[in-house]
Amino acid sequence: MRDVKRVYGIELSYEKAWRCREKTLMYVRGRPENSYLKIPSYLYILQQKNPGTITDIVVEDDRFKYCFFSLGACRRGFSFCRPVISIDGTCLETKYGGIMLCVVTLDANNQLFPIAFGIVDSENNDSWTYFLLKLKEAIGEVHNLVFVSNGHQSIEHVIDVVFPDACHCACYHHIAMNVVDKFKTDACNKQIWTVAYTFSKADFDKEFQKVRKMDLVIAAYLEDIGFEKWARPYCMGDRYNVMTSNTAESINIVTEEAKKFLITNLIKFIRFTLQTWFTDHFLKADKCSTPLTEIFEGDLALKLADAKFLNVQHNGSDVYNVGRCPNGKRGGDVNLVEKTCTCGLFQMIKIPCPHACATAIEMNMSVYALCSPYYTKETWKNT
Repeated sequence: MRDVKRVYGIELSYEKAWRCREKTLMYVRGRPENSYLKIPSYLYILQQKNPGTITDIVVEDDRFKYCFFSLGACRRGFSFCRPVISIDGTCLETKYGGIMLCVVTLDANNQLFPIAFGIVDSENNDSWTYFLLKLKEAIGEVHNLVFVSNGHQSIEHVIDVVFPDACHCACYHHIAMNVVDKFKTDACNKQIWTVAYTFSKADFDKEFQKVRKMDLVIAAYLEDIGFEKWARPYCMGDRYNVMTSNTAESINIVTEEAKKFLITNLIKFIRFTLQTWFTDHFLKADKCSTPLTEIFEGDLALKLADAKFLNVQHNGSDVYNVGRCPNGKRGGDVNLVEKTCTCGLFQMIKIPCPHACATAIEMNMSVYALCSPYYTKETWKNT
């Protein structure tokens, strides 16, 4: 309206300006109906040009219903990533609407690594069953697989059916937001964060008592959800450092504008984005000169700095008793054979805590031998 007034001196109504905009977009991008007709041929070419790619489309009564695609590069790369998957859905902002589903993990340098995408009519048991069955076809049986999602009941139900051996966890942030929404207060939020991120059950119980003192009703609500769903020490699987579904939601932000495009243009945007990311990440990994990736090399350096001031005593077996940390945190009992420490960090994050680092130094052992292969430069390159 402003442009027409400036260029031609004509007052244009909002309704007419909107119709002109929609018509122009149709000329530039094509009709939405035609875009849906192009999906089968586009997915076929996508599969032919990218070896190992899995695609699928479901039509009901001659109308599009679902589609799924997982690029070969994503399927191969996932085998080198931590088996922790964030899963989420987001609305498409087009004439016919719909939902884009995605599953995302993190590479060795904590960068986003999308695995698969789906486009469905809505989030319900049927659409999530379709998507997760295709995902299982794409990634196969994965040992110690963990899913992290928001509180959508369909996701949890379908994961239990399609991936019965996997562990399903809740996004800590969504739990905290649900507390705010339900009880109209954020007074406990900071303490809930502290509780969720503890590494040992002893620390969890100590911190959760503070929540009880602050608000017994909120504490009961959190207890009813199940500690194993949102608190790290009680998790039934290896969650590593993934406490939220932010990775999947980050993809939703990346595709914010593309979700307004026609459906084939959205798929093209995703393919182009992944190609760009994977190329950039490989070049970055190839230049890495440290045994671990940049993120975890820095993390390990901080733990080594704390370890220099710790006293280590060998108790005659595989266990080493380590004194209190300089920052005031208590000491721990380290088992280098089982790669555990009573502080909990070592076995949960799979990277040596300050106690384990001090023990490794005392035993003249490389701390890198205690780190998970998921954090190494070679794994990053392979991904």
